[in-house]
Amino acid sequence: MIIKKTTDIDLLVRLRMDYLFDKKERPADTAALQANLRNYFSRHITAGDFLAVIAEENGEVFSAALMTFSERPPRSAEPLVIGTVYSVYTYPHHRRKGYARAVMTSLLDEAKSMGVIVIELLATPDGEALYRSMGFRETDYRYLRMKAE
Repeated sequence: MIIKKTTDIDLLVRLRMDYLFDKKERPADTAALQANLRNYFSRHITAGDFLAVIAEENGEVFSAALMTFSERPPRSAEPLVIGTVYSVYTYPHHRRKGYARAVMTSLLDEAKSMGVIVIELLATPDGEALYRSMGFRETDYRYLRMKAE
């Protein structure tokens, strides 16, 4: 098994679509979503605020994890760069074999080497135990969300 970074937009689109479909989030217009994803990945890979890590063997991808970076106003002398993890996905027939942990470990190591100070994620029930075992904890802050209309 090889753990590596990828900027292959077609692969990233496929992984994101597979993730959404596995989570039963089936978009009405998949062609439009794929076009939006291509645009998104192209812009963020070019901007350097995106990272994707995959586990593969012989061209078959087993697992992936994605991260975006944002800089927020600092609270100290160091810049406050936040990494947000999303779309951690392992194909069903490859689950419970350590692939998600492997891609997450690589993703976190790479993010730290790039100066990321804080890493956050929204955990699904399926992934929460893994994330906690890797050091993620609940914070005193709660995200509140609203739809801007």
